[in-house]
Amino acid sequence: MPAINPAQLKIQCTELSESFSNPQAFIPRLHNLLNFYADRVSRPGETSPTPLMIDAYHVSPPVMRHLEREIAPLVQSSPLDALSLADALWEEEYLETRHLAAVVLGHISPTSPEPILERVQQWMTSCQEGVLQRLIATRGLAKIKSQYPEEYLKLAAKLIESTEKSVQRGGLYTLIPLLKEDAFQNLPVVYRMLSRLLNQEKTSLKTEIIAVIEQLAKRSEQETAFFLKEKLL
Repeated sequence: MPAINPAQLKIQCTELSESFSNPQAFIPRLHNLLNFYADRVSRPGETSPTPLMIDAYHVSPPVMRHLEREIAPLVQSSPLDALSLADALWEEEYLETRHLAAVVLGHISPTSPEPILERVQQWMTSCQEGVLQRLIATRGLAKIKSQYPEEYLKLAAKLIESTEKSVQRGGLYTLIPLLKEDAFQNLPVVYRMLSRLLNQEKTSLKTEIIAVIEQLAKRSEQETAFFLKEKLL
């Protein structure tokens, strides 16, 4: 991985942003940039506690943050172009391109939630990477959560009702940012979602269920304790 020269990185990202409205040009230029900053030591497919199921360049976080900053104002000013770019980025099936796809989606100010919700449901359903599901839940859905909370909750419920464990995991990740919002008061519906999961196999989603329960306990310790007593004893 080459050392990051901020001035050079700025020029590279600015040149890349010139292709924002043309995904066919943007995508190969993005790959060139990611390849330039790729970590040649940590390569896809190497053994790790949580091995990736897709390719990755393993670029450093500062590079990704600079890319995000460069793209954000373009997303806000051209939401239709942003949707097209997000689709193209997701199709590439690299960790970094899908990371950027989620970030682009999260910067769009939606006049209607459907275009974003449709993509999130599709991405959560096809994605096997927990790191990407968390990113979609926290950043890709940020404006939907604040502007369309009912639709956001319906999406979480739909994901959790899936028969696929990986999709259910995405739904659980989606609940966590919602529970961190003091304005969200509909805790009973979250208990009902968890109840259905706890009635099923209890091990493969243990970490994610515990994370949701911890957030519930912060909101209502007594009610959460009662729920756990009823379900587990």
